[in-house]
Amino acid sequence: MQLFERRHGDALIFKVYGRLHQKTARPLGEELARRVAAGERHIILDFSELESMAAAGLQVVLQAARHLRGQGGRLTLCGCRNRVHHVIHASGCHEEFNAHQSLEEVCAKL
Repeated sequence: MQLFERRHGDALIFKVYGRLHQKTARPLGEELARRVAAGERHIILDFSELESMAAAGLQVVLQAARHLRGQGGRLTLCGCRNRVHHVIHASGCHEEFNAHQSLEEVCAKL
């Protein structure tokens, strides 16, 4: 898994590449927790280049969403490909996130 970041207004965007599974979920979770602790309140995860996500990856994303919401913030997902989309919906967690088709769609609404 690789992570690239940029900003759009007040939102911090992370574009996630590769696979999000047991070994790669922890570094993402640590980075998200660090950013929330530093005061970020709107984080966008662009999954358009994420190939797959296991339960460990979903757990990290779900924890970040709940942590942000507890701080008055929000986590937005976008660009979920078929496999990732299926994991999120099959788990029943899709209502925990603001989800959009593309990053462009999210940015247009900011």
